[in-house]
Formats: sequence, C-alpha cells, structure tokens
Amino acid sequence: MTGDALPLKDLVHLGFWQFKAAQNSQEANGANQRLTGMVYSQGWALCMFLNYYQDGKYLPQFHDYMRAEVRGEGGGEAFEEIFYLETDEDWADFEAEFREFLFTGLRQMGLKNRR
Repeated sequence: MTGDALPLKDLVHLGFWQFKAAQNSQEANGANQRLTGMVYSQGWALCMFLNYYQDGKYLPQFHDYMRAEVRGEGGGEAFEEIFYLETDEDWADFEAEFREFLFTGLRQMGLKNRR
C-alpha cells in the first residue's frame, strides 16, 4: 500500500482469501483494519468510476467484468483483459483517469446531490 490508497492494479489483484483473512482478523490489528476499509472504499469508488466516468466510457466493460464475476471467472487477470490494461503505461493512464474522476467528477456528483 502506498500513501493512503492502494494502486488500482493492487486493488483488483487482491485475492479473495487475502482480503477475507484481513477482514476476519480486525481486533487490535490496525493494518488489517486499514486494508479492509481501503478495499471497501476504493472498491465503491472504482464502481462509481466505471459506471459514470465520461458518461459511461467504461460501462460496457464493467458489465462484461460483472458477468465474469458471476460466472466465477473474475479477478485481476480478467479485469486486465476486459479493460485492456496490458502495460504499466495502460495502468498509469487508467489510474490517472480514476484520480481525475475522484477529485472532479465524483466530488461534483456529491455536491450536486447534497441536500
């Protein structure tokens, strides 16, 4: 983990059992508490990004990935294949779009829907 967030590549490649172990060992374990909280919050933000970035730029791939998950064929490698993330440069571009969405698009959505 770098800084306060996981790189997206690490997030999508985090294994279910690794996450489950961290989730099940929370008491007096700050690292597991942070990891679990980070996965939940970044996972939520990633889903928002994939649905709403640039009017749904990634929505068709998101649907494809969710179908793969339902079939038990998800995970990091499937994510890379479906979203065409073949190189470190591809990941860097994807991460930059994600951060742009977090600090502009998602924030604007929140302000617009605030009561």
